[in-house]
Amino acid sequence: MDSIVVERETTVQSCLRYMKEHRYEPETFLPLDYIKVTPVNEQLRELQEPKNVKLILDVIKYDKQYYKALLYACGNALVCDNDDDARKLAYENGNQKLKVVSLNGTLFSKSGVISGGSSELKTRAKRWDEKQLDSLRLRKDKLFDEYKEQQKKKRREPELVNARAQLQQLENRLRYSKIDKDTAEKKRKLLMEKDLVEYQTKTAEYDPNIQSIRASIAEREKTISKLQEKKNEIEDRVFTTFCRQIAVANIRIYENRELQAAEKRAQERLEFENQLTKIQTMLEFERSRLTGDHVKQIENEVQTLEQALDKSTKNEKKYRKIIEDLQHEITELKDHMLEHKKKIEFQEREIAECMKRATQLNKDYNEQRKRLQLIESDIDKLRLDRHNYYRTAKLNEIPLPFRGNAGSMAAISLVETSSSDETTASQTNSSTILMTQTTTDSSSASESYMMSQCDSKQIYDAEDKFDLNYKRLRDDLKKITYEQVDREEKLLIKQLSDIEIQLQKHLPQTSVIDARSKEVRTTFELTNAEFERARNEAKRARQNFETIKKERYDRFNALYEHVSSCIDEIYKSLTNSQAAVACLTAEDAEEPYRAGITYNCVAPGKRFQAMENLSGGEKTVAAICLLFALRSFKPAPFFLLDEVDAALDNTNIGKVADFIREQSASEFQCIVISLKEQFYSRADALVGIYPEVRSRQ
Repeated sequence: MDSIVVERETTVQSCLRYMKEHRYEPETFLPLDYIKVTPVNEQLRELQEPKNVKLILDVIKYDKQYYKALLYACGNALVCDNDDDARKLAYENGNQKLKVVSLNGTLFSKSGVISGGSSELKTRAKRWDEKQLDSLRLRKDKLFDEYKEQQKKKRREPELVNARAQLQQLENRLRYSKIDKDTAEKKRKLLMEKDLVEYQTKTAEYDPNIQSIRASIAEREKTISKLQEKKNEIEDRVFTTFCRQIAVANIRIYENRELQAAEKRAQERLEFENQLTKIQTMLEFERSRLTGDHVKQIENEVQTLEQALDKSTKNEKKYRKIIEDLQHEITELKDHMLEHKKKIEFQEREIAECMKRATQLNKDYNEQRKRLQLIESDIDKLRLDRHNYYRTAKLNEIPLPFRGNAGSMAAISLVETSSSDETTASQTNSSTILMTQTTTDSSSASESYMMSQCDSKQIYDAEDKFDLNYKRLRDDLKKITYEQVDREEKLLIKQLSDIEIQLQKHLPQTSVIDARSKEVRTTFELTNAEFERARNEAKRARQNFETIKKERYDRFNALYEHVSSCIDEIYKSLTNSQAAVACLTAEDAEEPYRAGITYNCVAPGKRFQAMENLSGGEKTVAAICLLFALRSFKPAPFFLLDEVDAALDNTNIGKVADFIREQSASEFQCIVISLKEQFYSRADALVGIYPEVRSRQ
């Protein structure tokens, strides 16, 4: 009775996983979709002695959806008024032992164990009240926490004493330091006042002397200026005639000009003498070198050089002709190279178009394959319905008219089959009944799954060869719809039940046969209801799975198609070349999210290579291209790039920087961490980061 009732087995698995992670105590779960129960013994409801005996299941008020759980827990247990009646009914009812409980709570088990009742209640009454125990436990935990805090504080008392002693020492040192500071300031103030008095006294003594010296200096300057004027007047009178001849205002202008000219002439004379000395030294050195042997040697060298010059002239003409031929060949090779390059670009464009067409064809193939799977699932469902009709007809002994040898009632199989999705669902739900932390054997489950699939296929293939004869069917039933078929089926079932009721009235009354038939009918109805419920749940689960699978495929496909369509243009813009190619290819076309996606890039002017064979810079450019292609699907307003230019050369650095600058101008904000000047020189703003250098005292 302490078990936990859940609706599905998957819920039990989730609960057990959660309990293991949090280390909870073991619990027992009853999954309504899996527990197996036996029907109630209807004879127990008809007991007359002792009086007021009822099934516990009839006494408890419950919701109908929990009927299986209560039936599993209570079973055929009975309830009586007192202990004596319960004991007689449990142990003195012939060979049949029953599980009985009295109204005072005493339980009489089939094994002979008697538990509960008033004695146990008295024993429990002596125990502590649960609420009081909970409050005491909380108080105990609180006091224990306080004790721990006190212990921590007690362990910190020596540290606190040391800290207080250090604080007292520091306060004493601070007080002494303040006293020393006040004393030093007083001494310094007295000395400064004394020096100030001395300076003021000396200043008062020096002021009259300074004034007298300044007066004498002024008088001397006046005397000097007067004497200079007189001197100039005398010089003007003496050199008047000379100044007129040389056309100058006074002799002082002439003296200044002549003095400058004399200094310039002296400087030029000195330079001339230095050059003359240098030339004379070189002339003497050359005269010492001009001997007869030296002259002959020079003449021989001149002849050798002339011969070499003639030879070089001839070789020059020869090599010029060769160079002209080579230049002509180079020009022709360049023309051929341009033609081949144009052909390569044309072929690369054709390859890109072919890849786009292949992607579209792959998409169409996936859609057609998906439609085919839906059609196959519908066919499997129809074949399953047909088998169920055949099986029901054979179980109910309804003869079916077959054409000739195209089928017979003996050839109909009574094996229960299921569709592929239902088999998968049943396989996942085939673990334990009560789900008390057990594991399943995956290999045996997969083998049973494969065997059931093979058996179902053989049965369906055999039934495909059946050919029913519809000539005996009424004409109005040959052209009815599925809804009309359901209505006709319900009508026939109603008529059949009416006929059974009439037969029951004419048959002799036999209580044993009635009870047995009622028990069988109840078991059949429960089994049939359980089968229909499980079948409907499997159908709903399959529909939910298909819905989620389609939603997952649509979301992934939307992102994949968007990135596939725009990644090539982004790669061309990033590399600044129309010859560059970038594409994505899904390894699993049916369910691309379950497998990998191959990303290939063809750099400008290079042949196709796998991504792992590209250089570090080419991989970086490809990664940036993929990043911006993903961003174009759901734009992010902010980017942070950390040294993306580490593996790039100068050319690619410029291309990447220009592309990021162009995109960030209107699309997003970007912060780039870089150590290369060519990259960060194109930024709108710079922030320098450097470690703080602390000077050592």
